[in-house]
Amino acid sequence: MTTLSSYNPIDPDECIGDSLATINDAFIELFNRTYDLSILAALTAIDSSTIDLNRNLATNTLSADVITRSIKNKHIAFDGGQFAFRNFLLNGAMTIDQRYCSTPLIIPTHPTNIARAYSADRWFCECSPQTPATAATIKVFRDTDAPLGFANSVTLSVDTTQINAGSFPEDFTKASLSQVIELKDLARLKYGTPFAETTTLTFNVKTSVVGRYSGQIKVKTNLIATPYRSYIFSYETTTSDWETKTITISGDNNPVSLISSSALPTIGNTEGLTVSFNIGTGNNYGVAASNMTETWIDGDFITVKNSPTLIPFIKQAPGSTIKITGVQLEIGNCNTPYEHKPEALELQLCQRYYEKSYPKERKAGDVLQNTSGGAGFIDNLEDGEVFAKIPGNPTEFNTTQKYQTEKRDNPIVTVYNPFDGTPAQSLIRDGSVANVLTSVVNSGVVTTALPKRSNTRKCVIQVDQSVLGAAPASLISLAHWVADSEIY
Repeated sequence: MTTLSSYNPIDPDECIGDSLATINDAFIELFNRTYDLSILAALTAIDSSTIDLNRNLATNTLSADVITRSIKNKHIAFDGGQFAFRNFLLNGAMTIDQRYCSTPLIIPTHPTNIARAYSADRWFCECSPQTPATAATIKVFRDTDAPLGFANSVTLSVDTTQINAGSFPEDFTKASLSQVIELKDLARLKYGTPFAETTTLTFNVKTSVVGRYSGQIKVKTNLIATPYRSYIFSYETTTSDWETKTITISGDNNPVSLISSSALPTIGNTEGLTVSFNIGTGNNYGVAASNMTETWIDGDFITVKNSPTLIPFIKQAPGSTIKITGVQLEIGNCNTPYEHKPEALELQLCQRYYEKSYPKERKAGDVLQNTSGGAGFIDNLEDGEVFAKIPGNPTEFNTTQKYQTEKRDNPIVTVYNPFDGTPAQSLIRDGSVANVLTSVVNSGVVTTALPKRSNTRKCVIQVDQSVLGAAPASLISLAHWVADSEIY
């Protein structure tokens, strides 16, 4: 037998051990490469200028340091865990303007002759109360001047300068641009509890008068003596071009907040939280500078008393402007990209508060009727006009109009005559004579058309029958309407 004395015998245990060691080394290498790949994936998901990721080789751990509070990447989970409908505010990009269709209105001497008026949907401007002899007026309208990524803004322009003595607005004056959010939409803020959520307010602003401005987050309370709590914030503009501002607001854990109240199911469609931008408010709505600590305080406050640093905008020269758009209020302590919604969806959300039968580009009271008469009269009517035929008997002269969107509350319904825009009137004509305007009853501008009744889903419009006189056998009513269910 031949002996292989020049070779060592093979040890099976040693062979298996070497193989296991090789496999283990391979797994370690695979882990290291996967680990590095995970870091690379994290860096692509998170803006590296926002979060600094570091691997400790000694302890084989990964640490992350937050550099800024602004998370820019659109693919990561936002604070609050919500990708869609994270913005509490509606129409923050000022896209929808049903009331005035970009036509300027003057505050407080606008057509309805009150001190507060809505411009772009859901946004109201106020400038009251004031001494008539020294009063300021503000021109407000939706504008096409906007930063990159937006198409519209709301422009506030000094129309008449407040000329009271001194450098500050009159004490009782409150001038601002604001939006009120319904109470029921705020439950996730958890205000009034120890778990009150931090929020972030982001907006774009452009002003011809650079400097420091203030604003307010205001919530309703369940107290009669102090019905509001306020958080005053400030921001500074440094150029006459568009700038983006970000404000972090701590949650209000005071238990008087109605947001956490058991009353939510019954009064949830009323005022809950208001976001306001100050454009010149007096000392009655101000706090002492020593109290300006960016915390929640009892009362309705939006400015600092006798502040030499805040711009008293309504005392600036006529033509001075502030433009605002891209306003977003969201849960969390970091701002995310503005949540652009489809225009059709934004319109539907706004129609909960204001809806009109007029075409989108026409405002209430516009003259829409084809006044020349003749052939095609019926065919040329503007979209949205009401047809109410009364076959044979004018005593049942009413029509039902269903709203596109259920209203926040029973709305105020106003009817307009399309012939000349007169409110509370409709145009009545003889429906038995086709395409002839001259057959209009009572010279064409006739009857009082009143909402007989309305609820959150529909309204019934009734013509005042007493003015019809000897009515023809068949009548047609032509009218437009608006339904207003805003929070005033």
